Amino acid sequence: MTAEWAPRHYFSSAQRLFFSVGAVVLMLASFWWAAVLAGWMHGSALPATGVHALAMTFGFFPMFFAGFIFSVGAKWLKVSPISTKASATVALLHLAGWLGFASCTVLALETGPSVSLALVALSLWAQVWLLVRMVLRSEQDDRLHGWLFSAAAVAGAVLLAVCIVRIALQQWAEVRELASAAVWSYVGLTFLTAAHRMVAFISGTPFKQLDARAPNLVLRVLGTALLLSAGGELGLVSAMLVDSVRAAVGVVLLVFALRWPFVQSLRPRLLQMLYAGFAWLTISLLLSALGVLGVAGTADLHAFTVGFLGTVMLAMLSRVIAGQGGVTVVADNVLWGLFAVQQAAAATRVLGSVALAPFAVELASLLWALVWTLWVVRYGVQLGQLKQR
Repeated sequence: MTAEWAPRHYFSSAQRLFFSVGAVVLMLASFWWAAVLAGWMHGSALPATGVHALAMTFGFFPMFFAGFIFSVGAKWLKVSPISTKASATVALLHLAGWLGFASCTVLALETGPSVSLALVALSLWAQVWLLVRMVLRSEQDDRLHGWLFSAAAVAGAVLLAVCIVRIALQQWAEVRELASAAVWSYVGLTFLTAAHRMVAFISGTPFKQLDARAPNLVLRVLGTALLLSAGGELGLVSAMLVDSVRAAVGVVLLVFALRWPFVQSLRPRLLQMLYAGFAWLTISLLLSALGVLGVAGTADLHAFTVGFLGTVMLAMLSRVIAGQGGVTVVADNVLWGLFAVQQAAAATRVLGSVALAPFAVELASLLWALVWTLWVVRYGVQLGQLKQR
């Protein structure tokens, strides 16, 4: 069995196309932010932190989510996947929007960002429509996860629409807050929903035992913590309440994290990667205790994004792409090395927030960019390959 590479293969399935577009945006956004922090790029008319918040929230996650939900999610719901024409329209709108926004950023253009992001928002609302229609078409009794995906997508689309209005009004401080709210609600809830359905750390023992006594208890507790976090970013919920709830949930997750190695083998590398992601989620919530004291900065946010989201994204994307390419060993030495550097990036970024060390923040951004550039080079090629017998 051989694997033939050709550009047309990227359009052979919705998953390949969405993942490819997401990978391109991820690599470019990561390189740009590392260059900004290192002082290699100057002169943008747009606030760099606001651009960074938007790109790291709405840049690549929508495409990775679409690639997962419209393939794996469609199988869960037992419905046919979306058409090639629909997937191409959604993906190309998203890519065109971000390329236009990037041009405005690099060329220091004050006009145009809102119009460019409107294309991204249109792409996201199209995903909402396709997703809701997919759930409604399903005849499965259990469509909870499909509806949660839909709710998260609506939250993301609404928050992005408000971001566009704020950008037009030059209110970039509010843009950062809205993007942070989207991280906890849109991105976080989507990750949690997928994890609850398929990742052993959330859906397996001992969480499975809890769900047997109180259906979807884990999903409800963690979902509440995420939504409270989003509300806190928007000023709808007191910071003290948000930090206290997240810290309390973090303590509970810490107990499970410490117990887990005794109830399930962690020898498979991929399982260790997912366990590390779960550990970062726990750390993120526990850092809220320092947030109560006002000494953690953005450590909890970056433990969640760079640590939890980054680690799980690295593991699951690699697994899905390797699976469709017929690769049996997912976590080989190359991926294991990327995972090690990614963990270093997460730890360095969190410590940089706690210690208020700009050098650590710059180093973390370079490590992150390195990991995802190498990942895109490797797995981007695999996305363009089809198995030939």
